Amino acid sequence: MISEIARKLLRLADAIEPDGGATLAQRLLEVLPAHMRAEAGEIILALEGTTRRLPMIAPSESLAADDALDHVLSHDRVLRFDDIPDATRFPQTRALLLKRGLRSLLMLPLTTAKDPRAIAVLASSHPCAFAGIPSGTTEPLRAMAGIALSASLRLTHLHEQIDLMQTEKRALEPTNESSESDVEQAEDATPDTEPGASSGSRRGRRFRFHSRKD
Repeated sequence: MISEIARKLLRLADAIEPDGGATLAQRLLEVLPAHMRAEAGEIILALEGTTRRLPMIAPSESLAADDALDHVLSHDRVLRFDDIPDATRFPQTRALLLKRGLRSLLMLPLTTAKDPRAIAVLASSHPCAFAGIPSGTTEPLRAMAGIALSASLRLTHLHEQIDLMQTEKRALEPTNESSESDVEQAEDATPDTEPGASSGSRRGRRFRFHSRKD
């Protein structure tokens, strides 16, 4: 019998789509423990010096600032604030939470051995919204989510390259109209000859050959 955690991992693996990770972001939200009372959520991608956001529970603005994001990416550890005082070490992120009326924050790094580096960020206006979540539950989920996200981004890039090559191929192919025009021009350029002219010319050449022999 498949365990519940195994079912969730399979669901994450099944979310690999060529959509830049959008399906994976929604699927991760679905498989997280039900008692996580998140009111806002996103996946933040740190890729090639740029930051990209994938909405989970569509936030109007980023939930975490660079100070907390850099800390999580550097240490590859889950970061959790049960209330505003817990965010004192990260003044930029604390200011964001206060501005949006949020009190709890959970940051799950979805980091694999290769790029991209990503963090799932969940937030709530309630204190201790993410307290008591065992690491045995989140560790396999965030590991699988990182693998699935990497695969989704690579698959998306592959599809984009295929589309680009197909577009370039179509641009190089002549249209039907231009092909017909080329055929007509080739026919117009062919000189008219009377029937039998070619064979007569060959007969003439054979006659001259025999005359020289005689």
